[in-house]
Amino acid sequence: MNDLESRIRDAFRGHEGDAPAFDPSEMSRVSGRTRRRQVLNATVAGIGALVAVVVLTAGLGQLLRADGTPADQSPPVVVSGALAYALDGDIYVADPDGTNPVRITDVAALDDEECRGELRYWLPSWSPDGRYLAFRGPRDEGCASPTGVVITDPQGNVVATFPVRDQPSLTAPEWSPDSTRVAVWDEYKRTIGVYGIDGTRQTHIALPPGWRPGDLGELAWMPDGASLIVDQYEVPLDGGTPRELPFPFTEFSSQPQRYSPDGSLAAYGTRHGLMVARPDGSEPRAVFGQVPYSWTWSPTGELIALTADVPGAPWAPNQLHVVDVAIGSATLLFEGDRRTTFVVIGFSPAGDRVLFWSIENASLGPESLWSVGVDGSDARQVVGETIDGAWRPV
Repeated sequence: MNDLESRIRDAFRGHEGDAPAFDPSEMSRVSGRTRRRQVLNATVAGIGALVAVVVLTAGLGQLLRADGTPADQSPPVVVSGALAYALDGDIYVADPDGTNPVRITDVAALDDEECRGELRYWLPSWSPDGRYLAFRGPRDEGCASPTGVVITDPQGNVVATFPVRDQPSLTAPEWSPDSTRVAVWDEYKRTIGVYGIDGTRQTHIALPPGWRPGDLGELAWMPDGASLIVDQYEVPLDGGTPRELPFPFTEFSSQPQRYSPDGSLAAYGTRHGLMVARPDGSEPRAVFGQVPYSWTWSPTGELIALTADVPGAPWAPNQLHVVDVAIGSATLLFEGDRRTTFVVIGFSPAGDRVLFWSIENASLGPESLWSVGVDGSDARQVVGETIDGAWRPV
């Protein structure tokens, strides 16, 4: 067994321990998702059979070779805004427009006969400083191997791995603002684990009694990196009592509030449109008059890209807009038909383009990654047959 394989095998051991529960006495139970939330869940779950019934075996050292690339390829030259995406069970790194792709994993090298053909790497997530790439490798219940997260450098060289068990959750690792930690659902979505870049678990937080896994949405970080956002609650990493955030959690949108890059504003959805306010909830104002489905800030905090329904056609988030936050004006960038669902992923580092994914017929139709200029020009498909990708933020 080589040093790399030994180090990866060791990373899957020694993570046992009891999680300190936090006091839920001040918290109300989160209501179940409405159809809009279910549309997103169904979309992601529906592609699970195609890109997400996944294994990370104890022999991961055989998957990622010592140089992080297949033997017949050179390590990728990772440029600003490089695209990482999952396709056919492997992770690729390419130029921002999808050209010059290089596969940095080798799922075919897995030697697990029971799970052969069902193994996948997926959900790549760049660290904010662009130095690391984290992605998931959950397992199918029929495969006797641990679930896990892999952290690599941009060329695919393994930095760390660690096991998590959040089936059937379909969530990417969430990077802290300072790029030193990732947060993931753990213990079948009953706890939250926070891990360092070296794979060491730093914090393990138990969810309060009365909460069900189905009640919980995406994890996100507060701007100061001291707490996590779980639905409309701020959950301190030090085990303190969670507090309800001052932004109404709408069941009509697919995500909680998102903070601007400098942390001075929060954008949140309501049944009346997209709002921005100060972090304490003061000075709220509407910047977009339709119910937002997904949204993200530009690198400068001047723009917000969002997806929304066509007016008068609910449950069809098939319009992509960009909003000037200062004046509240919106520009329609791209529109699909009523069978199409759009979800915005992020801006390019220069803030001049928006990356989003498109899927037709809810979870049944063709899927692809697209980008478009913030002025609506030069819309193009970036990668087909996947909706699982992200641009490097620097």
